[in-house]
Amino acid sequence: MFLVQRVILIQMVVFSVSQTAFADLSEVGTNSGTYQGHTSQFADGVTVFQGIGYAAPPVGVLRWKPPAPARPFAGVKAADRVGAACWQARNSDNSVYARGNLHRSEDCLYLNVFTGAARSDEKLPVMVWFHGGSNTQGHGGPLIFDGSNLAKRGAVIVSANYRLGAFGFLSHPALTNESEHNSSGMYGILDQIEVLQWVQNNIEGFGGDPGRVTIFGQSAGGTDVCLIMSSPLAEGLVDGVIGQSPGCIKTSRTLEAGGHERGENFARALGISGLGSSALENMRELHPQQIVSAMGGVPVQVGGGIRSQPIIEAYLDAGVQGLILGTKAVNDPDFLRSMATAYPRNILLSLDARGGVVATEGWDKETGIDAQDFVRDLSDLPLAGIVYTDIDRDGMMQGLNVTSTLALARAAQLPVVASGGVTALGDLQALKEAFAEDTTLLMGAITGRAIYEGTLDLAAGQALLDA
Repeated sequence: MFLVQRVILIQMVVFSVSQTAFADLSEVGTNSGTYQGHTSQFADGVTVFQGIGYAAPPVGVLRWKPPAPARPFAGVKAADRVGAACWQARNSDNSVYARGNLHRSEDCLYLNVFTGAARSDEKLPVMVWFHGGSNTQGHGGPLIFDGSNLAKRGAVIVSANYRLGAFGFLSHPALTNESEHNSSGMYGILDQIEVLQWVQNNIEGFGGDPGRVTIFGQSAGGTDVCLIMSSPLAEGLVDGVIGQSPGCIKTSRTLEAGGHERGENFARALGISGLGSSALENMRELHPQQIVSAMGGVPVQVGGGIRSQPIIEAYLDAGVQGLILGTKAVNDPDFLRSMATAYPRNILLSLDARGGVVATEGWDKETGIDAQDFVRDLSDLPLAGIVYTDIDRDGMMQGLNVTSTLALARAAQLPVVASGGVTALGDLQALKEAFAEDTTLLMGAITGRAIYEGTLDLAAGQALLDA
């Protein structure tokens, strides 16, 4: 009987300690606010905190800037779900890194903590995980990266999102010029270093030891670990390193030897040229999906039958870069204004004219509206551009109406895509020369019949306009 009493007593003590431990770490204060964790579904004795913001959302003026401090909040925030994944293309349904059409957002700088500590003063070793995915896909929250079982072995595990693709690694002269470090293109790495700084400032509350921090990652995450090792910004933040299938030693473009050029080409594909503050402003106005679409290679624009906002949103979600509004925009200028404002640099106006007068509904209806008068009121809108077609020349193989196209572009003070009559390389040369003093107003040209009949070489035409 005595032995049974002792066993019961021990069980009661263990239960009491367990409850105390859970209470001790159920709510943890950070430098931005207090988070409430939950018990792991995979490992006993592990408390999980998901969706902790370690930096401010990198949106608006913070796009393509080093991470800013997380915004403080009052009260207690439930840390029971992972934060949104950083913007990326839709992944395949069997991707290791991120499956299917994730909830994506620029507001994505979140981390997760898995702690095996029973008390906040245990000083357990800390391991910080950076996911792979070519620095273009993935996030820190999928179940395959759940740190519960590793934490159960006596550690505090941190996994994190970081900016990807062009959002995280775009180099551009204008970005370099505004940087206090005279550099650009490593925003994703700066995010990871910010995670490590967050660990230094907050991990003790989760039972971790900020003096024993090991970083580890696989594939691109392993490469990033190597980059962090080489950065003076990470000095004092890391105690150990594990690289899993990384490429630590590889040839890479410097800013001067191709990095800036690639960034300029990327911006130009999005209809943005120049190296000053206005170029940056336009770049930061781009819809995230527009940037993702440009990352994929050939940008896609769609026109025809677009008459509602849900249709526009569906196309953007599918990866379309630009939506072309024609008859609907002419008949309902307020709709054009609202869509251009809602989706800056995603909307183009299609304007078809005969003798300078706008025609709609497949050119069947002449509106009596002067094309130049119509576009003068649009210069304040963040339109991607205007597709201007001279109806009398379209498909006629008679050359572009360069004069009217230039006049319209100047009236609108918006980039124009010239359409109608492109026959040979000389037409494009004449167009380029006409816009020599207003190069920002020329977006490109549309050709069809000339390609099919072999009077214009597409590659040569593209090279001419790009030069």
